[in-house]
Amino acid sequence: MKIPDYKYFYFDLDRNIWDTTDKYGNPIWARQLIFPVIENKINEYMDDCLSTIKLQDGIEHYLDFLRNKNVNIGFISRGANLNIAYKNQPSFLMLEKFNILKYFNAEHILLHKNEIKHLSINRRRFVYFDDSQEEISLMKEHKEESHCILRSDFKSWRDLF
Repeated sequence: MKIPDYKYFYFDLDRNIWDTTDKYGNPIWARQLIFPVIENKINEYMDDCLSTIKLQDGIEHYLDFLRNKNVNIGFISRGANLNIAYKNQPSFLMLEKFNILKYFNAEHILLHKNEIKHLSINRRRFVYFDDSQEEISLMKEHKEESHCILRSDFKSWRDLF
């Protein structure tokens, strides 16, 4: 898959950077985790309700690849809980736990579930990754110069090298 040589890359978090499941294996959002979490396996954490969050294969290598190309990397996610300070938000805490927050040198945008993503990015040209076709379509419609990629269009982040 050919990715344009843009200076800004934005990532949705849930089902893009990581996958979170309840104890039955059903998908949930990182904001539903109960903290503290404990390391279960390499790149996987578990809460006391047996929900797990696992970093997707190859994402850290892809972020490192982008950083080495001097790309600005940001995230935009509807992963925020109400009335919780930003640095205590589950998504922020997991970026720290996985030791990948260091790659995100552009905007850090955590929205509540009803906020609109495309209104939060003040740029025209960027690459955007999301697992939702609806979000991809909205971003393309409102940010015409963006290059949007649906997460299901590739198997592993390693496929993008």
